[in-house]
This record gives sequence, C-alpha cells and structure tokens, in this order.
Amino acid sequence: MKRVEPQVTSQTGGKNNSKVFSSVPDAIRLGLFLAFSALLIICERTRRLSNYAATQQKELQLSQLEQRYFDLVRVMIVALAPDETVIKINKKGCEILGYRPEEIIGKNWFDTCVPEESRNEIRKVFQDLLGTEPQNAESYQNPVITKTGEERIIEWRNTTFYNPDTKKIIVLCAGEDITEYIKTNAALRESEAKFRSLADDALVGIFMVQDWHYIFANKYLAEILGYSVEELLNLENWIDVVAPDERPIATMTVEGMLSDKQSQRREIRLQRKDGKLIDVDGISALTEYDGKPALIGTVVDITEKKALERQKEDFFAMATHDL
Repeated sequence: MKRVEPQVTSQTGGKNNSKVFSSVPDAIRLGLFLAFSALLIICERTRRLSNYAATQQKELQLSQLEQRYFDLVRVMIVALAPDETVIKINKKGCEILGYRPEEIIGKNWFDTCVPEESRNEIRKVFQDLLGTEPQNAESYQNPVITKTGEERIIEWRNTTFYNPDTKKIIVLCAGEDITEYIKTNAALRESEAKFRSLADDALVGIFMVQDWHYIFANKYLAEILGYSVEELLNLENWIDVVAPDERPIATMTVEGMLSDKQSQRREIRLQRKDGKLIDVDGISALTEYDGKPALIGTVVDITEKKALERQKEDFFAMATHDL
C-alpha cells in the first residue's frame, strides 16, 4: 500500500496563511483551532490580570505611602469632595476630633464637625474654593466640634486640586489646633488689662523699656515729665528724658544691668518736656518681654524732698558760717 504523506500548503496575500494538515479530519482541525483560540484568550486574560494586580499593588503602595506621610504631619489634614463629604483624614485630625477614620470618612463634614451657627459662613468659603481654577485661600479660623461635643478652634489653610480620575475638584484642608494658644492669649490680655488699670491708678511712675524705647509708661510718669503717654512711647530714645549731664552714667547703668542682670536703685535727675529738671528715686530690674530683654521699673518724684534737703543744707551752711 502506498503511504500517503501529509500535504502542507501556504498561502499569502491576505488569504489564510496557517498550515493546513490535509490528512487531519475537519472536526479535529476545528477542535484544535478552538482549543488554541481558548488558550490565547486565557493567556491574554492572565496577562491583563497580572498587569492589573501589579497596578493595584503599586496603587496600594502609593496609597499606604501617602497615608504614612499624612500621619507624620503634626497638623490636621482633611480632604473634602465637592458634595462636602470627607474623603480622607490623617491621624492628627482623628486625634483632635476623637473619631476613628471609618467613623468620619464618607460623612458630611459640615453637618458632623462644624457648629451649626458657623455652617452657613464656612460653607460659603468652601463653595468659593470650588471655583473653576485650583486656588489657595488665606488662613482663617473657625471652630470644630469633636465627637464628645467639645469645641476646638482651628486655624486653616486650604488648597484645591483637580482629580483626573473623578474629574472633580478636591478641597484639601490643613488645620492647626490653636485653642490653647487663644486661651493663653486671652488670659494674658486680661492680665495686662488689670496691670494697666492698676498702673494707671498708681502714685508712682511705672515704665518698661526695650531696645532703648518705652514700650509702656503709665499716666503718672507722663504727668511728672510733662508728656502724654503716646509722646513717651514715640520717643526715639528713652534716655532723652534724663538730664543731659547724667545721660552717660544712665547709659552705663543700663548696659551694666543688661550684662550682670542686677537690679538698680538710684536717684537721678530727669528733664521734663518743658526743659525743667526734676529729681526722682528710681528702681529698675531686668525682665523679658516677647522673648527679648527689657527693663521694668518705677520712679518717684522727690523734687520737693530734694529742695527741702538743699534748703536745710544751705541753712546749716549759713548758720555755721555766722558762727
């Protein structure tokens, strides 16, 4: 019997260019073709799934890196969607507000964390930020409500950016809790107001000097020098109120206090605005104001006392001379 060899044909020019085994039945050829096609589809899907998994892994790593960075920042960071919902919040934000991330993400920021009396005003700021162009806003302050109902004062700086995935603008808010700072400042202002009230009623001159300028002077000091308080505060150099012949020693005394930090008490003559000289008994000490050294002190007008002493000295001199 003559052996039949398989015949192979090859065609080009847009026609079928696959190898055809003429001795293989059509059903088998069709089955092989379908199996090969299925294999190609499986390989392609496997490749796509592999790429998708790699992309997802990269996105996960980036997301984790982003969250770690957010959590390292020591200010509150909140990302808000245009519908006012919270997209992301960092660790510091959760600490200030008292929420876990899952308790606040997806919630309406204004309804959840902004006092009712402030919502309309702050919503307007938010809507202004959702303009057509990404923009930065100046810092501003507003209260927030914590999970326990406590109000905290936050100083915010906001920015907007376009998210190409959602094709929407995102508002990113960075806020610092300044509640304690405001309370401390309020207490200092109250204390300063009490000090000024007491100082203005005092029967001695009270002053504070820094960088050779008066930064505080009470009414009594202004009166004995013939100036207004505002005029004293605007003097180029506080030494201008010292009698000209005593200015060198007064300068040396101040410089010595700044170096050895010792308080001083001495009698000195001052020059009034009208040029008249007066005698005062002054006490001064070194202190600190706004992080810089300053002198604080008091002066008592002893002009009449010194005049009486000079009269007594003159009287005794005359009496001794007559003897």
